[in-house]
Amino acid sequence: MSKKILLKNFCSNSTFRIIYLVNILFIQVAFFRHIAIIIIYFLLAWSLFLLIKNLVLSKKFLKVKYNKFIILFIASMILTVVIRMPDGVPWNLLMVYHCVLCFFMFYGIHVENNFNQNKKEMFNILKILVYIPSILSLIGLILAILKNEFKFYGHTLGVKSHRLVGIYENSNTLGLLSVLSIISCCIFLKKNIEQKRNLPIWVLICCILINLICLFLSDSNGSFLFLAVYIVSMIFCKFVKYKGIKTLEKTEVKTLILMLSCVFIVFSLIFLKALFQNIFNILIKSIHLHTQNIKIDSSIEIGRGNYEITSGRNLLILQGLRLFFRFPIMGIGRGNLVYYSNRFLLDRLDYEDLHNGYLTILVSWGALGFFFIMFFLVGICALLLKTLFKSKNGVLGIYSSLFSLMVAYSVYSLFEITLLSSITFSCDFFWVILGYTVCYALNFK
Repeated sequence: MSKKILLKNFCSNSTFRIIYLVNILFIQVAFFRHIAIIIIYFLLAWSLFLLIKNLVLSKKFLKVKYNKFIILFIASMILTVVIRMPDGVPWNLLMVYHCVLCFFMFYGIHVENNFNQNKKEMFNILKILVYIPSILSLIGLILAILKNEFKFYGHTLGVKSHRLVGIYENSNTLGLLSVLSIISCCIFLKKNIEQKRNLPIWVLICCILINLICLFLSDSNGSFLFLAVYIVSMIFCKFVKYKGIKTLEKTEVKTLILMLSCVFIVFSLIFLKALFQNIFNILIKSIHLHTQNIKIDSSIEIGRGNYEITSGRNLLILQGLRLFFRFPIMGIGRGNLVYYSNRFLLDRLDYEDLHNGYLTILVSWGALGFFFIMFFLVGICALLLKTLFKSKNGVLGIYSSLFSLMVAYSVYSLFEITLLSSITFSCDFFWVILGYTVCYALNFK
């Protein structure tokens, strides 16, 4: 590869986003976690170069949609870091920079003025999500069948706590990536998708089946909810497609249909989850009995049975609110969450996060920061809904899928680590997809 091409790729925001997302996905994989964490620091340094060169010097950051709320939010974050000094300064500053990256490098895709290039990049990322999670899920599924549970350099692979984790760090990660892979496959199965080539239908169907099985075996309630909300939102988009703005009429009937659809989808997922877990348990016992690896009584089974469905999230909400009311205006800073909980709460946090993207922002950056980010999100919501309804012939192309993905992510964030809470794939992918969705909204004709 010539130096000219290397230099072009090095200065390309698109190349950076693809490499960054692939690397941060592998942070969740047990075999690659430590290597990927080392690489991400080099990628963050690369991102600083790109931000300065392509956004600051060119002043394109001033063209980012709703940039005033973004700048005010970042300013309030910096003020919180200053007020809470010297507590958690390195991690807090890293989170501030990560937010800058999410807002301007990921969400700010729409200011790059090359819609066709943005679409090409988006489809490349969706292709990655078709293949990589499917391959990793299949490997984890095979390992679970052959061994059930085993240790690898301190990592538990296969089955952990009666839930399939595969080769990921935890079952919730497996569940989310399985859902995102399923949605990506469904997008490529749509008619008139110009980037279908090199993705045969049989491959897409196989990937959907693999990820569906892993989703059921992961027993991730948040991921089930993500998929259910996505499907319901797609049904809503169908109403818009055939009725246009008249969808707003007869609201009671439409609402009832959507609610019944949601209930049906949730119960269907629960039924399929129980079915696949039972089949998997029978399969494991059969294999282990014939190979005589382990006795049937010691076999680890998928399925948690009767358990507290919130998985401790109700306690995390109460703990988060207690911290918020102690520091309501400016918050405590994201890096101080565990430290301040140990100082000011009688019961310490069981996790390093509140498992609620909105609550984490509220506690970390206070009512002031939360006020600015909510104004930004409300503006985005208004833009996306306006685009959804302003077409006479309904939603065109891929926009309905992107819109539904944003709706599902917004609900999912009530129960998991997303939005601006951490440097993870689940967080960064949200902002990248939001950037593509806004590209479609702003280029809608």
